[in-house]
Amino acid sequence: MELKNTSTLTIHLEYIPESENALFDICDFNGRVLKTGEINISGITEIEVGEIPAGSYMIYILDGTLIERRRITI
Repeated sequence: MELKNTSTLTIHLEYIPESENALFDICDFNGRVLKTGEINISGITEIEVGEIPAGSYMIYILDGTLIERRRITI
């Protein structure tokens, strides 16, 4: 998984899903889900984050039985 913060409004997620139903969740450190969405099967997903306040968060990739997580800064 590769993440690039291309602007203050968009995160560029490069991840090739193993299943057709792969999802992402952006959560705060209290576990609240602030944004969720589907991961594009092409392997490139643009995530609009303009409505999320600036700060550090966790992004979770839920892909079948696989769960990946990374810390992100918006």
